[in-house]
Amino acid sequence: MKVMRIFINFIHILLFVFSSILIAADSDVFYKNTKGSLETVQGFSIPTDSFYKLVSINSPYVTVKAYDKDGEELNNGNGLELSKYWFERASVRTSFSDVVELISRPLELDPAEEIRLEDCIRPNRATDIIRPIDGSADIRIGDNLGSYFKCYQKSSSAMTRYKTSIAPAIKKISKNYIQAWQAPLPSEEFETLMSCLIFRESSHFKGNSSPTGAVGIGQFTGTAIRHIKKVINLRPQSNFQSRLAPRIEKLNNNTLSASQRSIIEKEVELIRAEKRNYERALAAKNFFENYQSSNKPTANQLNDNYFKNKANDEMVLVFSMMMVMDCEVKLIQSSSALLPSDRLLACMGAYNMGVRGFYRYALRGNESDSLGDWVANLKASSSSQKYETINHLISINRCANKNSNYPPCGTRSSYCQDLDNTNMCADPDTLKCKGECR
Repeated sequence: MKVMRIFINFIHILLFVFSSILIAADSDVFYKNTKGSLETVQGFSIPTDSFYKLVSINSPYVTVKAYDKDGEELNNGNGLELSKYWFERASVRTSFSDVVELISRPLELDPAEEIRLEDCIRPNRATDIIRPIDGSADIRIGDNLGSYFKCYQKSSSAMTRYKTSIAPAIKKISKNYIQAWQAPLPSEEFETLMSCLIFRESSHFKGNSSPTGAVGIGQFTGTAIRHIKKVINLRPQSNFQSRLAPRIEKLNNNTLSASQRSIIEKEVELIRAEKRNYERALAAKNFFENYQSSNKPTANQLNDNYFKNKANDEMVLVFSMMMVMDCEVKLIQSSSALLPSDRLLACMGAYNMGVRGFYRYALRGNESDSLGDWVANLKASSSSQKYETINHLISINRCANKNSNYPPCGTRSSYCQDLDNTNMCADPDTLKCKGECR
């Protein structure tokens, strides 16, 4: 009996090793989650209808690389560990061709919203895939902008939301923002860039919750919501100079030792950094307080449900622009030489990556001042968000540029940068392409 048990265990081990080799060697094998959300060791949830590729087996866990049903990588493409037991019970084997068919499925349009060829701007192919906007004359506005959104819409209900709720709010917010900022920038240009940012962030105005927990049309995370609440509750501070003055006076004392001087210099820099952060938050708070709305919330009202609610679209968009303003103040504080339109585009990119990350990896501390440079810097960087941010930047630039009708990228695998294999939005039901914006 003991020999038989050892033999059976040996057979199990052989089967496990053999099946692992087969799975690892077959790059065409994917699995689909059919049993509800799968919780991972990292605390991440893999939603129903997501699909994943098995990377390794380390019983009692398996490591997978997961994607949502639109082809977006979950957890920035990093491996996720989950229970082998639940993996076996929730997963249905599928092929790579089935996955491609799923994420490249035709758009489901209301017959009344069918796109006719004449509704779409004719594409203008350029040898340079990244075609920067050259001044206000290149900006897509009005019906031209609406036509672009209609070309690449994902649902007629999302387009209705844009026309009735989002577009009027953006027009109002843009005028307020330009006035508050006193920027030498036409409000129409700001309106276009803001619209293209929200189009990108909200998955073409759908505003669903993302696998990473971002919610609503502005895709606010818990961290971003807490930041907005902190800004709204910001209290006046005026003691920066009184804290700086005595320390600076001490630094003028030549009798200080090297260690004493180093300590005081660090204190001065910390106070100055605190002052810069306060000034950024104060600019956003003033914008919020001066904005006229009968639906203005208190900080205590802000939570996930508030940001998900379509009735709050206008104020959610105000909060989005407060995040952009935070970035603009940061760049001005750093003596950025960017033109107002380029600075705004940079801050649209920073909306995705965060101000510090974008400043470090894309702008390289004010060394670079063009979209092409930012993309090149990001590609060469060590940031885990570099490809996501590149796609984000290029998509906004394409959306805003009236000289072409290039599709957005990265929001679906069928929108990409390989233009020679792209059918433009002449017939959205057959929109297909190969490649990625990266």
